[in-house]
Amino acid sequence: MQPLADRIRLLLVLLVAAPCRAGELPDPLFWGSEARFLEQVTSGQFDRHLELHLVQYSADPRWRSDWAARRYAGNGLFGEYGSTTARDLFVNSQIALNLFPLESLQVRYDRRDYQDGRFDVADQRFDVVWYAGTGWGVVVSGWPTHQKQDASMGAGIRLGAPRSANGLVMQVVDDRFLWNEKSEDSLRFTRDPVRLLADGYLESGAWRFSGSIDYGLTYEAVETPTGEATPLRSTRGSQQFADVSVGYVAEGWSVSGRVTAASLEREETDSWEPAPSSLERSWGRFLVELQKGFGDWNVYGRAGYSFQRDRFSSPSTPDGSYRMDAALFGIEGGRRIWKGLELRLGYLGSVQKMVRTLSQPGPLAPGEESGYVDKAHLRALYSFQPQLSVEFLVSQTVNGSSFGGGSVKARLVF
Repeated sequence: MQPLADRIRLLLVLLVAAPCRAGELPDPLFWGSEARFLEQVTSGQFDRHLELHLVQYSADPRWRSDWAARRYAGNGLFGEYGSTTARDLFVNSQIALNLFPLESLQVRYDRRDYQDGRFDVADQRFDVVWYAGTGWGVVVSGWPTHQKQDASMGAGIRLGAPRSANGLVMQVVDDRFLWNEKSEDSLRFTRDPVRLLADGYLESGAWRFSGSIDYGLTYEAVETPTGEATPLRSTRGSQQFADVSVGYVAEGWSVSGRVTAASLEREETDSWEPAPSSLERSWGRFLVELQKGFGDWNVYGRAGYSFQRDRFSSPSTPDGSYRMDAALFGIEGGRRIWKGLELRLGYLGSVQKMVRTLSQPGPLAPGEESGYVDKAHLRALYSFQPQLSVEFLVSQTVNGSSFGGGSVKARLVF
């Protein structure tokens, strides 16, 4: 077991060393061109299989619950990776490292990356937790960088004992608290990018509650050339992301409910354009998953609903909107082949409708699509230890007979 733990530590060090953008700010901050604006507007629109991909590529509810329970006490990686298009990969990656030099002092590293083609959520920070009481502690958080202008700083509180799975962490983080003082750029924030963060886990009897919220407040920035009094361009925006779950685990069966939601707003005004460019987007998914055991066999079922709402406009793009509604359902049958290995054969379907409307003709075309899409898949799950597991999945579209994508998931905690 020790050599495996050493390999995992090495993997985590390599992953931590990789660059990561922290906070809700888009990269780049300005669209800069109509083409980039339209690229973000159309990303995730009229993608018939995206919602099926996201459900298929989500890890087992028990894996997610176990990870939430160990995030503030153990060390490890939780990852969901899957192909959504020929060029794009769905990523939901989380890394946690926790050290306790003293019983009342905790030093931790936390990193999260989420990209699904519509939303890009990133966070990276060091936390120092001083437990002033038996059941609570003060949190100081931040991310130091070589360029001081990019540093973040925050503070908060943790409710829960050291190393306890049950706990609630609430923080306020300013992602560019030194920008205006340290940056030599002509860009200045008139309202700092501040986020409200919360992580929680509670286990009570057969019940499991867990969730994370990253709520970005509105930021504002202006770019004024040196010696000029009038800003060349300005921008404002915000982004929010939340993932909350509840589960009930009984003898031989379990059920879980999950709500995942995200929203963003971006608006950019250029002095050379007659009107601003703006995008408002919201997405949400509600999912119920059921598992029932019959000896070496298991049956899994899921049902849910997802939606997307967009509003957009630019100097060359008339006011437009997009809406998507999708009902989701699926079933799987699984069998334990030998100790630690389970094979599952499943089917996932969706009835959906997608509509784009425009106030007048422009670069984008109005459209409407509706119908039924589905996918079949085979997944193999292998558990080395109770909290060391990997999964491999391949899928095939049934209606259309094309490769439906593959995914890898991992839960490595020690």
